[in-house]
Amino acid sequence: MNNDLQDKILNDFSELFKNNSSMMNYPNKLDCQDGWFQLIYDLCKKLSEYKDVRISQFNEKFGKLRVFWNRNNKVAEDLIREYELKSEKICEFCGDTENSNLYKRGWWIKTLCEQHAREFYKGRYNYKYLCKNCEFNFDYEGELEPFQCPKCRCEIISKII
Repeated sequence: MNNDLQDKILNDFSELFKNNSSMMNYPNKLDCQDGWFQLIYDLCKKLSEYKDVRISQFNEKFGKLRVFWNRNNKVAEDLIREYELKSEKICEFCGDTENSNLYKRGWWIKTLCEQHAREFYKGRYNYKYLCKNCEFNFDYEGELEPFQCPKCRCEIISKII
């Protein structure tokens, strides 16, 4: 995340990021792209209500937001899980919530809108896919595989040759 956005979160919610001796002190506390700024900001706003919550890091892993924290509050744990799931539908680069999906190529899995998927994965190939859940046929142009059906968002899709 760019420094200005990262500083805004760290300054506005400094209590959440106070050093906790039982947790590692990560140098880059927000290790994701700018598109998740509002998601993380909103989560921090809600978590700041709990005096016992301490966060050491936010990052992206396998296309989802991951939160590293002290895990001693069940309500906060449910809230964090909710926001981690929300991240699966928000482009990590631009914050688009309407047309974002999980995409994968090799071991890289990212939540991206189609435009950023094309830029991130760069290759250009035409593939046809079939969703085995809703039987939706769709084309995708790129050197990656959509990880979810764009219609029903299930992950049971197959490439049609």
